[in-house]
Order: sequence, then structure tokens, then C-alpha cells
Amino acid sequence: RVGSLLEVGTGFHPELTGRENIYLNGAILGMKRVEIDRKFDEIVAFAEIKRFLDTPVKRYSSGMYVRLAFAVAAHLEPEILLVDEVLSVGDAQFQKKCLGKMGDVASEGRTVLFVSHNMASIMRLCGRTCLIDYGTLTVIASPEEAVRRYLEEQRQRADSYGSSSSVSDGAIAITQVKIIGSSSQDTEFVFADEHFKITVDFAVNSRLQMCQIATAVVSEVDGAVVFVTTNADADINLLRPLKPGGYIATVFVPGHLLNIGSYYLNVRVWEVGSGGTRQDIASVFNALRFDVVEAGSIATRLSDNRRGYVTPILDWDLTRWD
Repeated sequence: RVGSLLEVGTGFHPELTGRENIYLNGAILGMKRVEIDRKFDEIVAFAEIKRFLDTPVKRYSSGMYVRLAFAVAAHLEPEILLVDEVLSVGDAQFQKKCLGKMGDVASEGRTVLFVSHNMASIMRLCGRTCLIDYGTLTVIASPEEAVRRYLEEQRQRADSYGSSSSVSDGAIAITQVKIIGSSSQDTEFVFADEHFKITVDFAVNSRLQMCQIATAVVSEVDGAVVFVTTNADADINLLRPLKPGGYIATVFVPGHLLNIGSYYLNVRVWEVGSGGTRQDIASVFNALRFDVVEAGSIATRLSDNRRGYVTPILDWDLTRWD
């Protein structure tokens, strides 16, 4: 038996009430009336629409529609449950409950075919992942590998803004820029609640008096600079003479900082002279593109779709003034 949830309100009649549509939709999905009777209270409780049970569904919001539709489909107890991106309609708490229900279905030995662009949900829910590109199956792999391949393909399709350009006067050469995830592996996507490192490998060809390295995180959407950090931020002593040789500069970026989205890294190196004068000796623009993807632990915090490039968790206090 196959159950599906592919579009909001599929199998619902707008003039019928929520109660009537439970029976109608259940029948379309192959449930017998006695089976619906037995599960009716459980379906209503899961959908959280008891107050509107006898209201025509044409007056429901899209969120109420999907809650009721998923509740019916989830209680069908199919051998195979097909779920499309439709869950993005529900609020964060309901999405979490739906993912939990799908996890329960899978743990009972039944199959869930989950179609989504939510990387965190795929990593959490799926045991095996298929990547489909314009109708062609390109990858069958672990969630980690499929997500990596998907994001890699998206990067390859980025427009000309993503092309890298560099400038150097010969005193120094930037050889590699990398993102190191919380698992200490090279990566091109990070979860929004996890810390990561940016590393810049460079070679010094002739002695430098003092070297200042700056990294800028730039939004892919509009090219705006999100923030700039340099090796002098935390400790001015990091501005020191450098002998010829290879070096790695590392900056640590905390979790819960960058908003979900795609970004580029720009890197610039100056030689700092007496009196604080700076000479630009090397730079790489659009050195690396990376993605910040949603993590389950922050779904509720970002459920208001807040704007901005950064989403820090800040300490608040509320005090009576009278």
C-alpha cells in the first residue's frame, strides 16, 4: 500500500469540512471506514485543528491544509510513504513533528521516499539518497556524499560572479583557501549551528616586515560584505616579520553566526610598514564559495525567516522599570 503527500490539499474537497475530508481523503488513500473511525481522534490530535474540524477546508490556511493532509497520510500505515517538498508549508514545530513521524515509519521497517532541498532534514532522516538532475538519476549514495555532490553541482552552475581572480606583487603567493568543518574535514557547506575554520595557505618569497591577512565573507545574493576579519583582531602580536617559507593562517568562525545562504571568501594580504602604512601585496577575490545550510537545532529560531546576513544568539534581559 502506497501513501502520498505530494501537494497541499490533494484529495480534499473545498466545500467539505475537515471532518468530512478526513473520511474522503482516507478513502482515496485506501483506508476503510472502520480504520478511519479507529484512528480519527489520533489524526485530529496530530493535525492540531480540532477547533476547526467542522469548518469547510476552503477557509483553511495552507498550513492547516498540509497539517490535516499529512495527518491522514501518516496514519494510513502504508508500506511506502511518498513525501514531497510540501512540508515546507508548515510551521517549524509541525515540520519537526512530521519528520519525527516519518522517522517512526522508517524505523518500523516501512519505506519513506522523501523529496526535499532541505539539507539538514535529508542528513537527519535518510539512510540512502538519490540525486536527480533534470529527470536523470545521477547519484545513489549516502546522505553526506549526495549532499556534497549536490552543493558541488550548484557551485559549478554559479554565474560569472563566482570566478576567482588574484593579484600578487611576487613577495607572497596565496596558494589555497579552505573551509574546515566541525568534523575537521575540508568542506564547502557548513550547518548554521556549527563552528568552522577558514584557512589560508600562502608562500612568502622574500622577507616581510609585518604581514596582515584579511578575510572577507561576501554574500552571493548581492555581493555585500557580511564581515571582515584580520589576523590582528585578537592579538596585535600576530603582525610580525615573516621569513621566506610556507605558512597557514587560520580564523575560527563560531556557529549561530551566519544566516542560511551562499557566500564567497575574499582574501587580502598587506605588508605593514612603520607608522602603520600598508602596502597591498596579494589578494584573491571569490577564492572559495561555500553554503551555510539549515540545521535541525535552529529550525525554530529561524522560523520567522529573519532577514540579515548574520543571526547571532545574543544575551537578553527584561527588567521592570516601575
